Amino acid sequence: DAKNLEPFIRALRAQQNQVEQAWAFFLVQWLCAFALDPNFAGACGVVWVLARMAYGYIYRVNPSRNKLMWATVPAYLALTLCCGGILVGCLMSWPPLKLSRGVAIAVASSFCVLFGIYGWFVYRPWFGSFVLAEKKRQEGQLMSSSEGD
Repeated sequence: DAKNLEPFIRALRAQQNQVEQAWAFFLVQWLCAFALDPNFAGACGVVWVLARMAYGYIYRVNPSRNKLMWATVPAYLALTLCCGGILVGCLMSWPPLKLSRGVAIAVASSFCVLFGIYGWFVYRPWFGSFVLAEKKRQEGQLMSSSEGD
């Protein structure tokens, strides 16, 4: 019975999502700890782990997109901050630039904010329309295949 499998499928999907994202985050976290500051990278790691735990719980209990954002956004913010930390470390240590810490943080923060704006206002709407178009295409294929039976 499919209804009895739903909790297992949700838990499996949450676990798969965790595995898909963990390797990338931890790699970026380690690079941030090396390039900038282990304490900063560790704090980002705590935020990321707590957010991913919340994601797994919310996804199993009530996987509405609005509720999942409360766990997804902090996790992506932690990832973005670690990427910014890597950028700050590189800007401060690259010989041709050797920027001061304040200037490097300003440049990295600007880059991260621009990336977030692009993701929210350009990529997210594009991807949403892509998913809807693909869903309609697949529904059309299902309808045409069921009509042929």
